[in-house]
Amino acid sequence: MIKRLTSTNAPAPIGSYSAATQIGSVLFTSGQLPFIPESKDIPDGIIAQTKQVMANLNHILVDNGTSFDHVAKTTVYINDLKLLPTFDQVYRSYFHDGFPARTAVLVSELPAQTLLEVDMVAEVPED
Repeated sequence: MIKRLTSTNAPAPIGSYSAATQIGSVLFTSGQLPFIPESKDIPDGIIAQTKQVMANLNHILVDNGTSFDHVAKTTVYINDLKLLPTFDQVYRSYFHDGFPARTAVLVSELPAQTLLEVDMVAEVPED
């Protein structure tokens, strides 16, 4: 059975999709953009946008029973590969027991002219 999941702390979806879906113990997040949930503003620069994306993903994970410690795979969509090393410096600080598998995809444009978008696949541990 597929569960359609939400998060009251992350930005609401801007289209027809769920914040995440879950099949069994596997949770798939939708791609998260660096929207500040309360204002829908976008912070300036790759460091601030990365921190906001990771905060949004954290809310989705925690609100649905998991955490960064249980992330198996991430995909980052970025509009300039020169930004990837700076993204990586911020990103790595969220993982404490090794890093999940990751794919980086160069894109020409993202919604709202953001610099990046990230999605994750995580395990939801049993209670």
